[in-house]
Amino acid sequence: MTTKYRSLHDPHLRSYYMRKDNLRKLKKGGYITHDNKVICTLKEFNEYRQYLTTLKIESENNYIREQKALAKQVTTLQEPSELPEGADTSHLRQWLLQEERQGFQDQENLMSNRREYC
Repeated sequence: MTTKYRSLHDPHLRSYYMRKDNLRKLKKGGYITHDNKVICTLKEFNEYRQYLTTLKIESENNYIREQKALAKQVTTLQEPSELPEGADTSHLRQWLLQEERQGFQDQENLMSNRREYC
């Protein structure tokens, strides 16, 4: 998508453009339709659709990456039997996040201890 500013799409200017005098001018100039929709070219519409498709694909790829990382963590936890008993998938994610936070706090404690000795 282009980074060109389009004031008709700005939500902060909506009340300004909805004034009767401005609305009449915009309709007369062919900038908006009779039901107050902004008119755009086919090229602009296709660029926007392509942008939305790209966002959707990126979101799906991020979700897949997160799921793979979660599955990898589960398999590494299952090997040494560190997985808590009776853990189902709904509680597993919360447990992994808690373990990750605990590991982060341990690292912070180590760093603060190193500072004390230096």
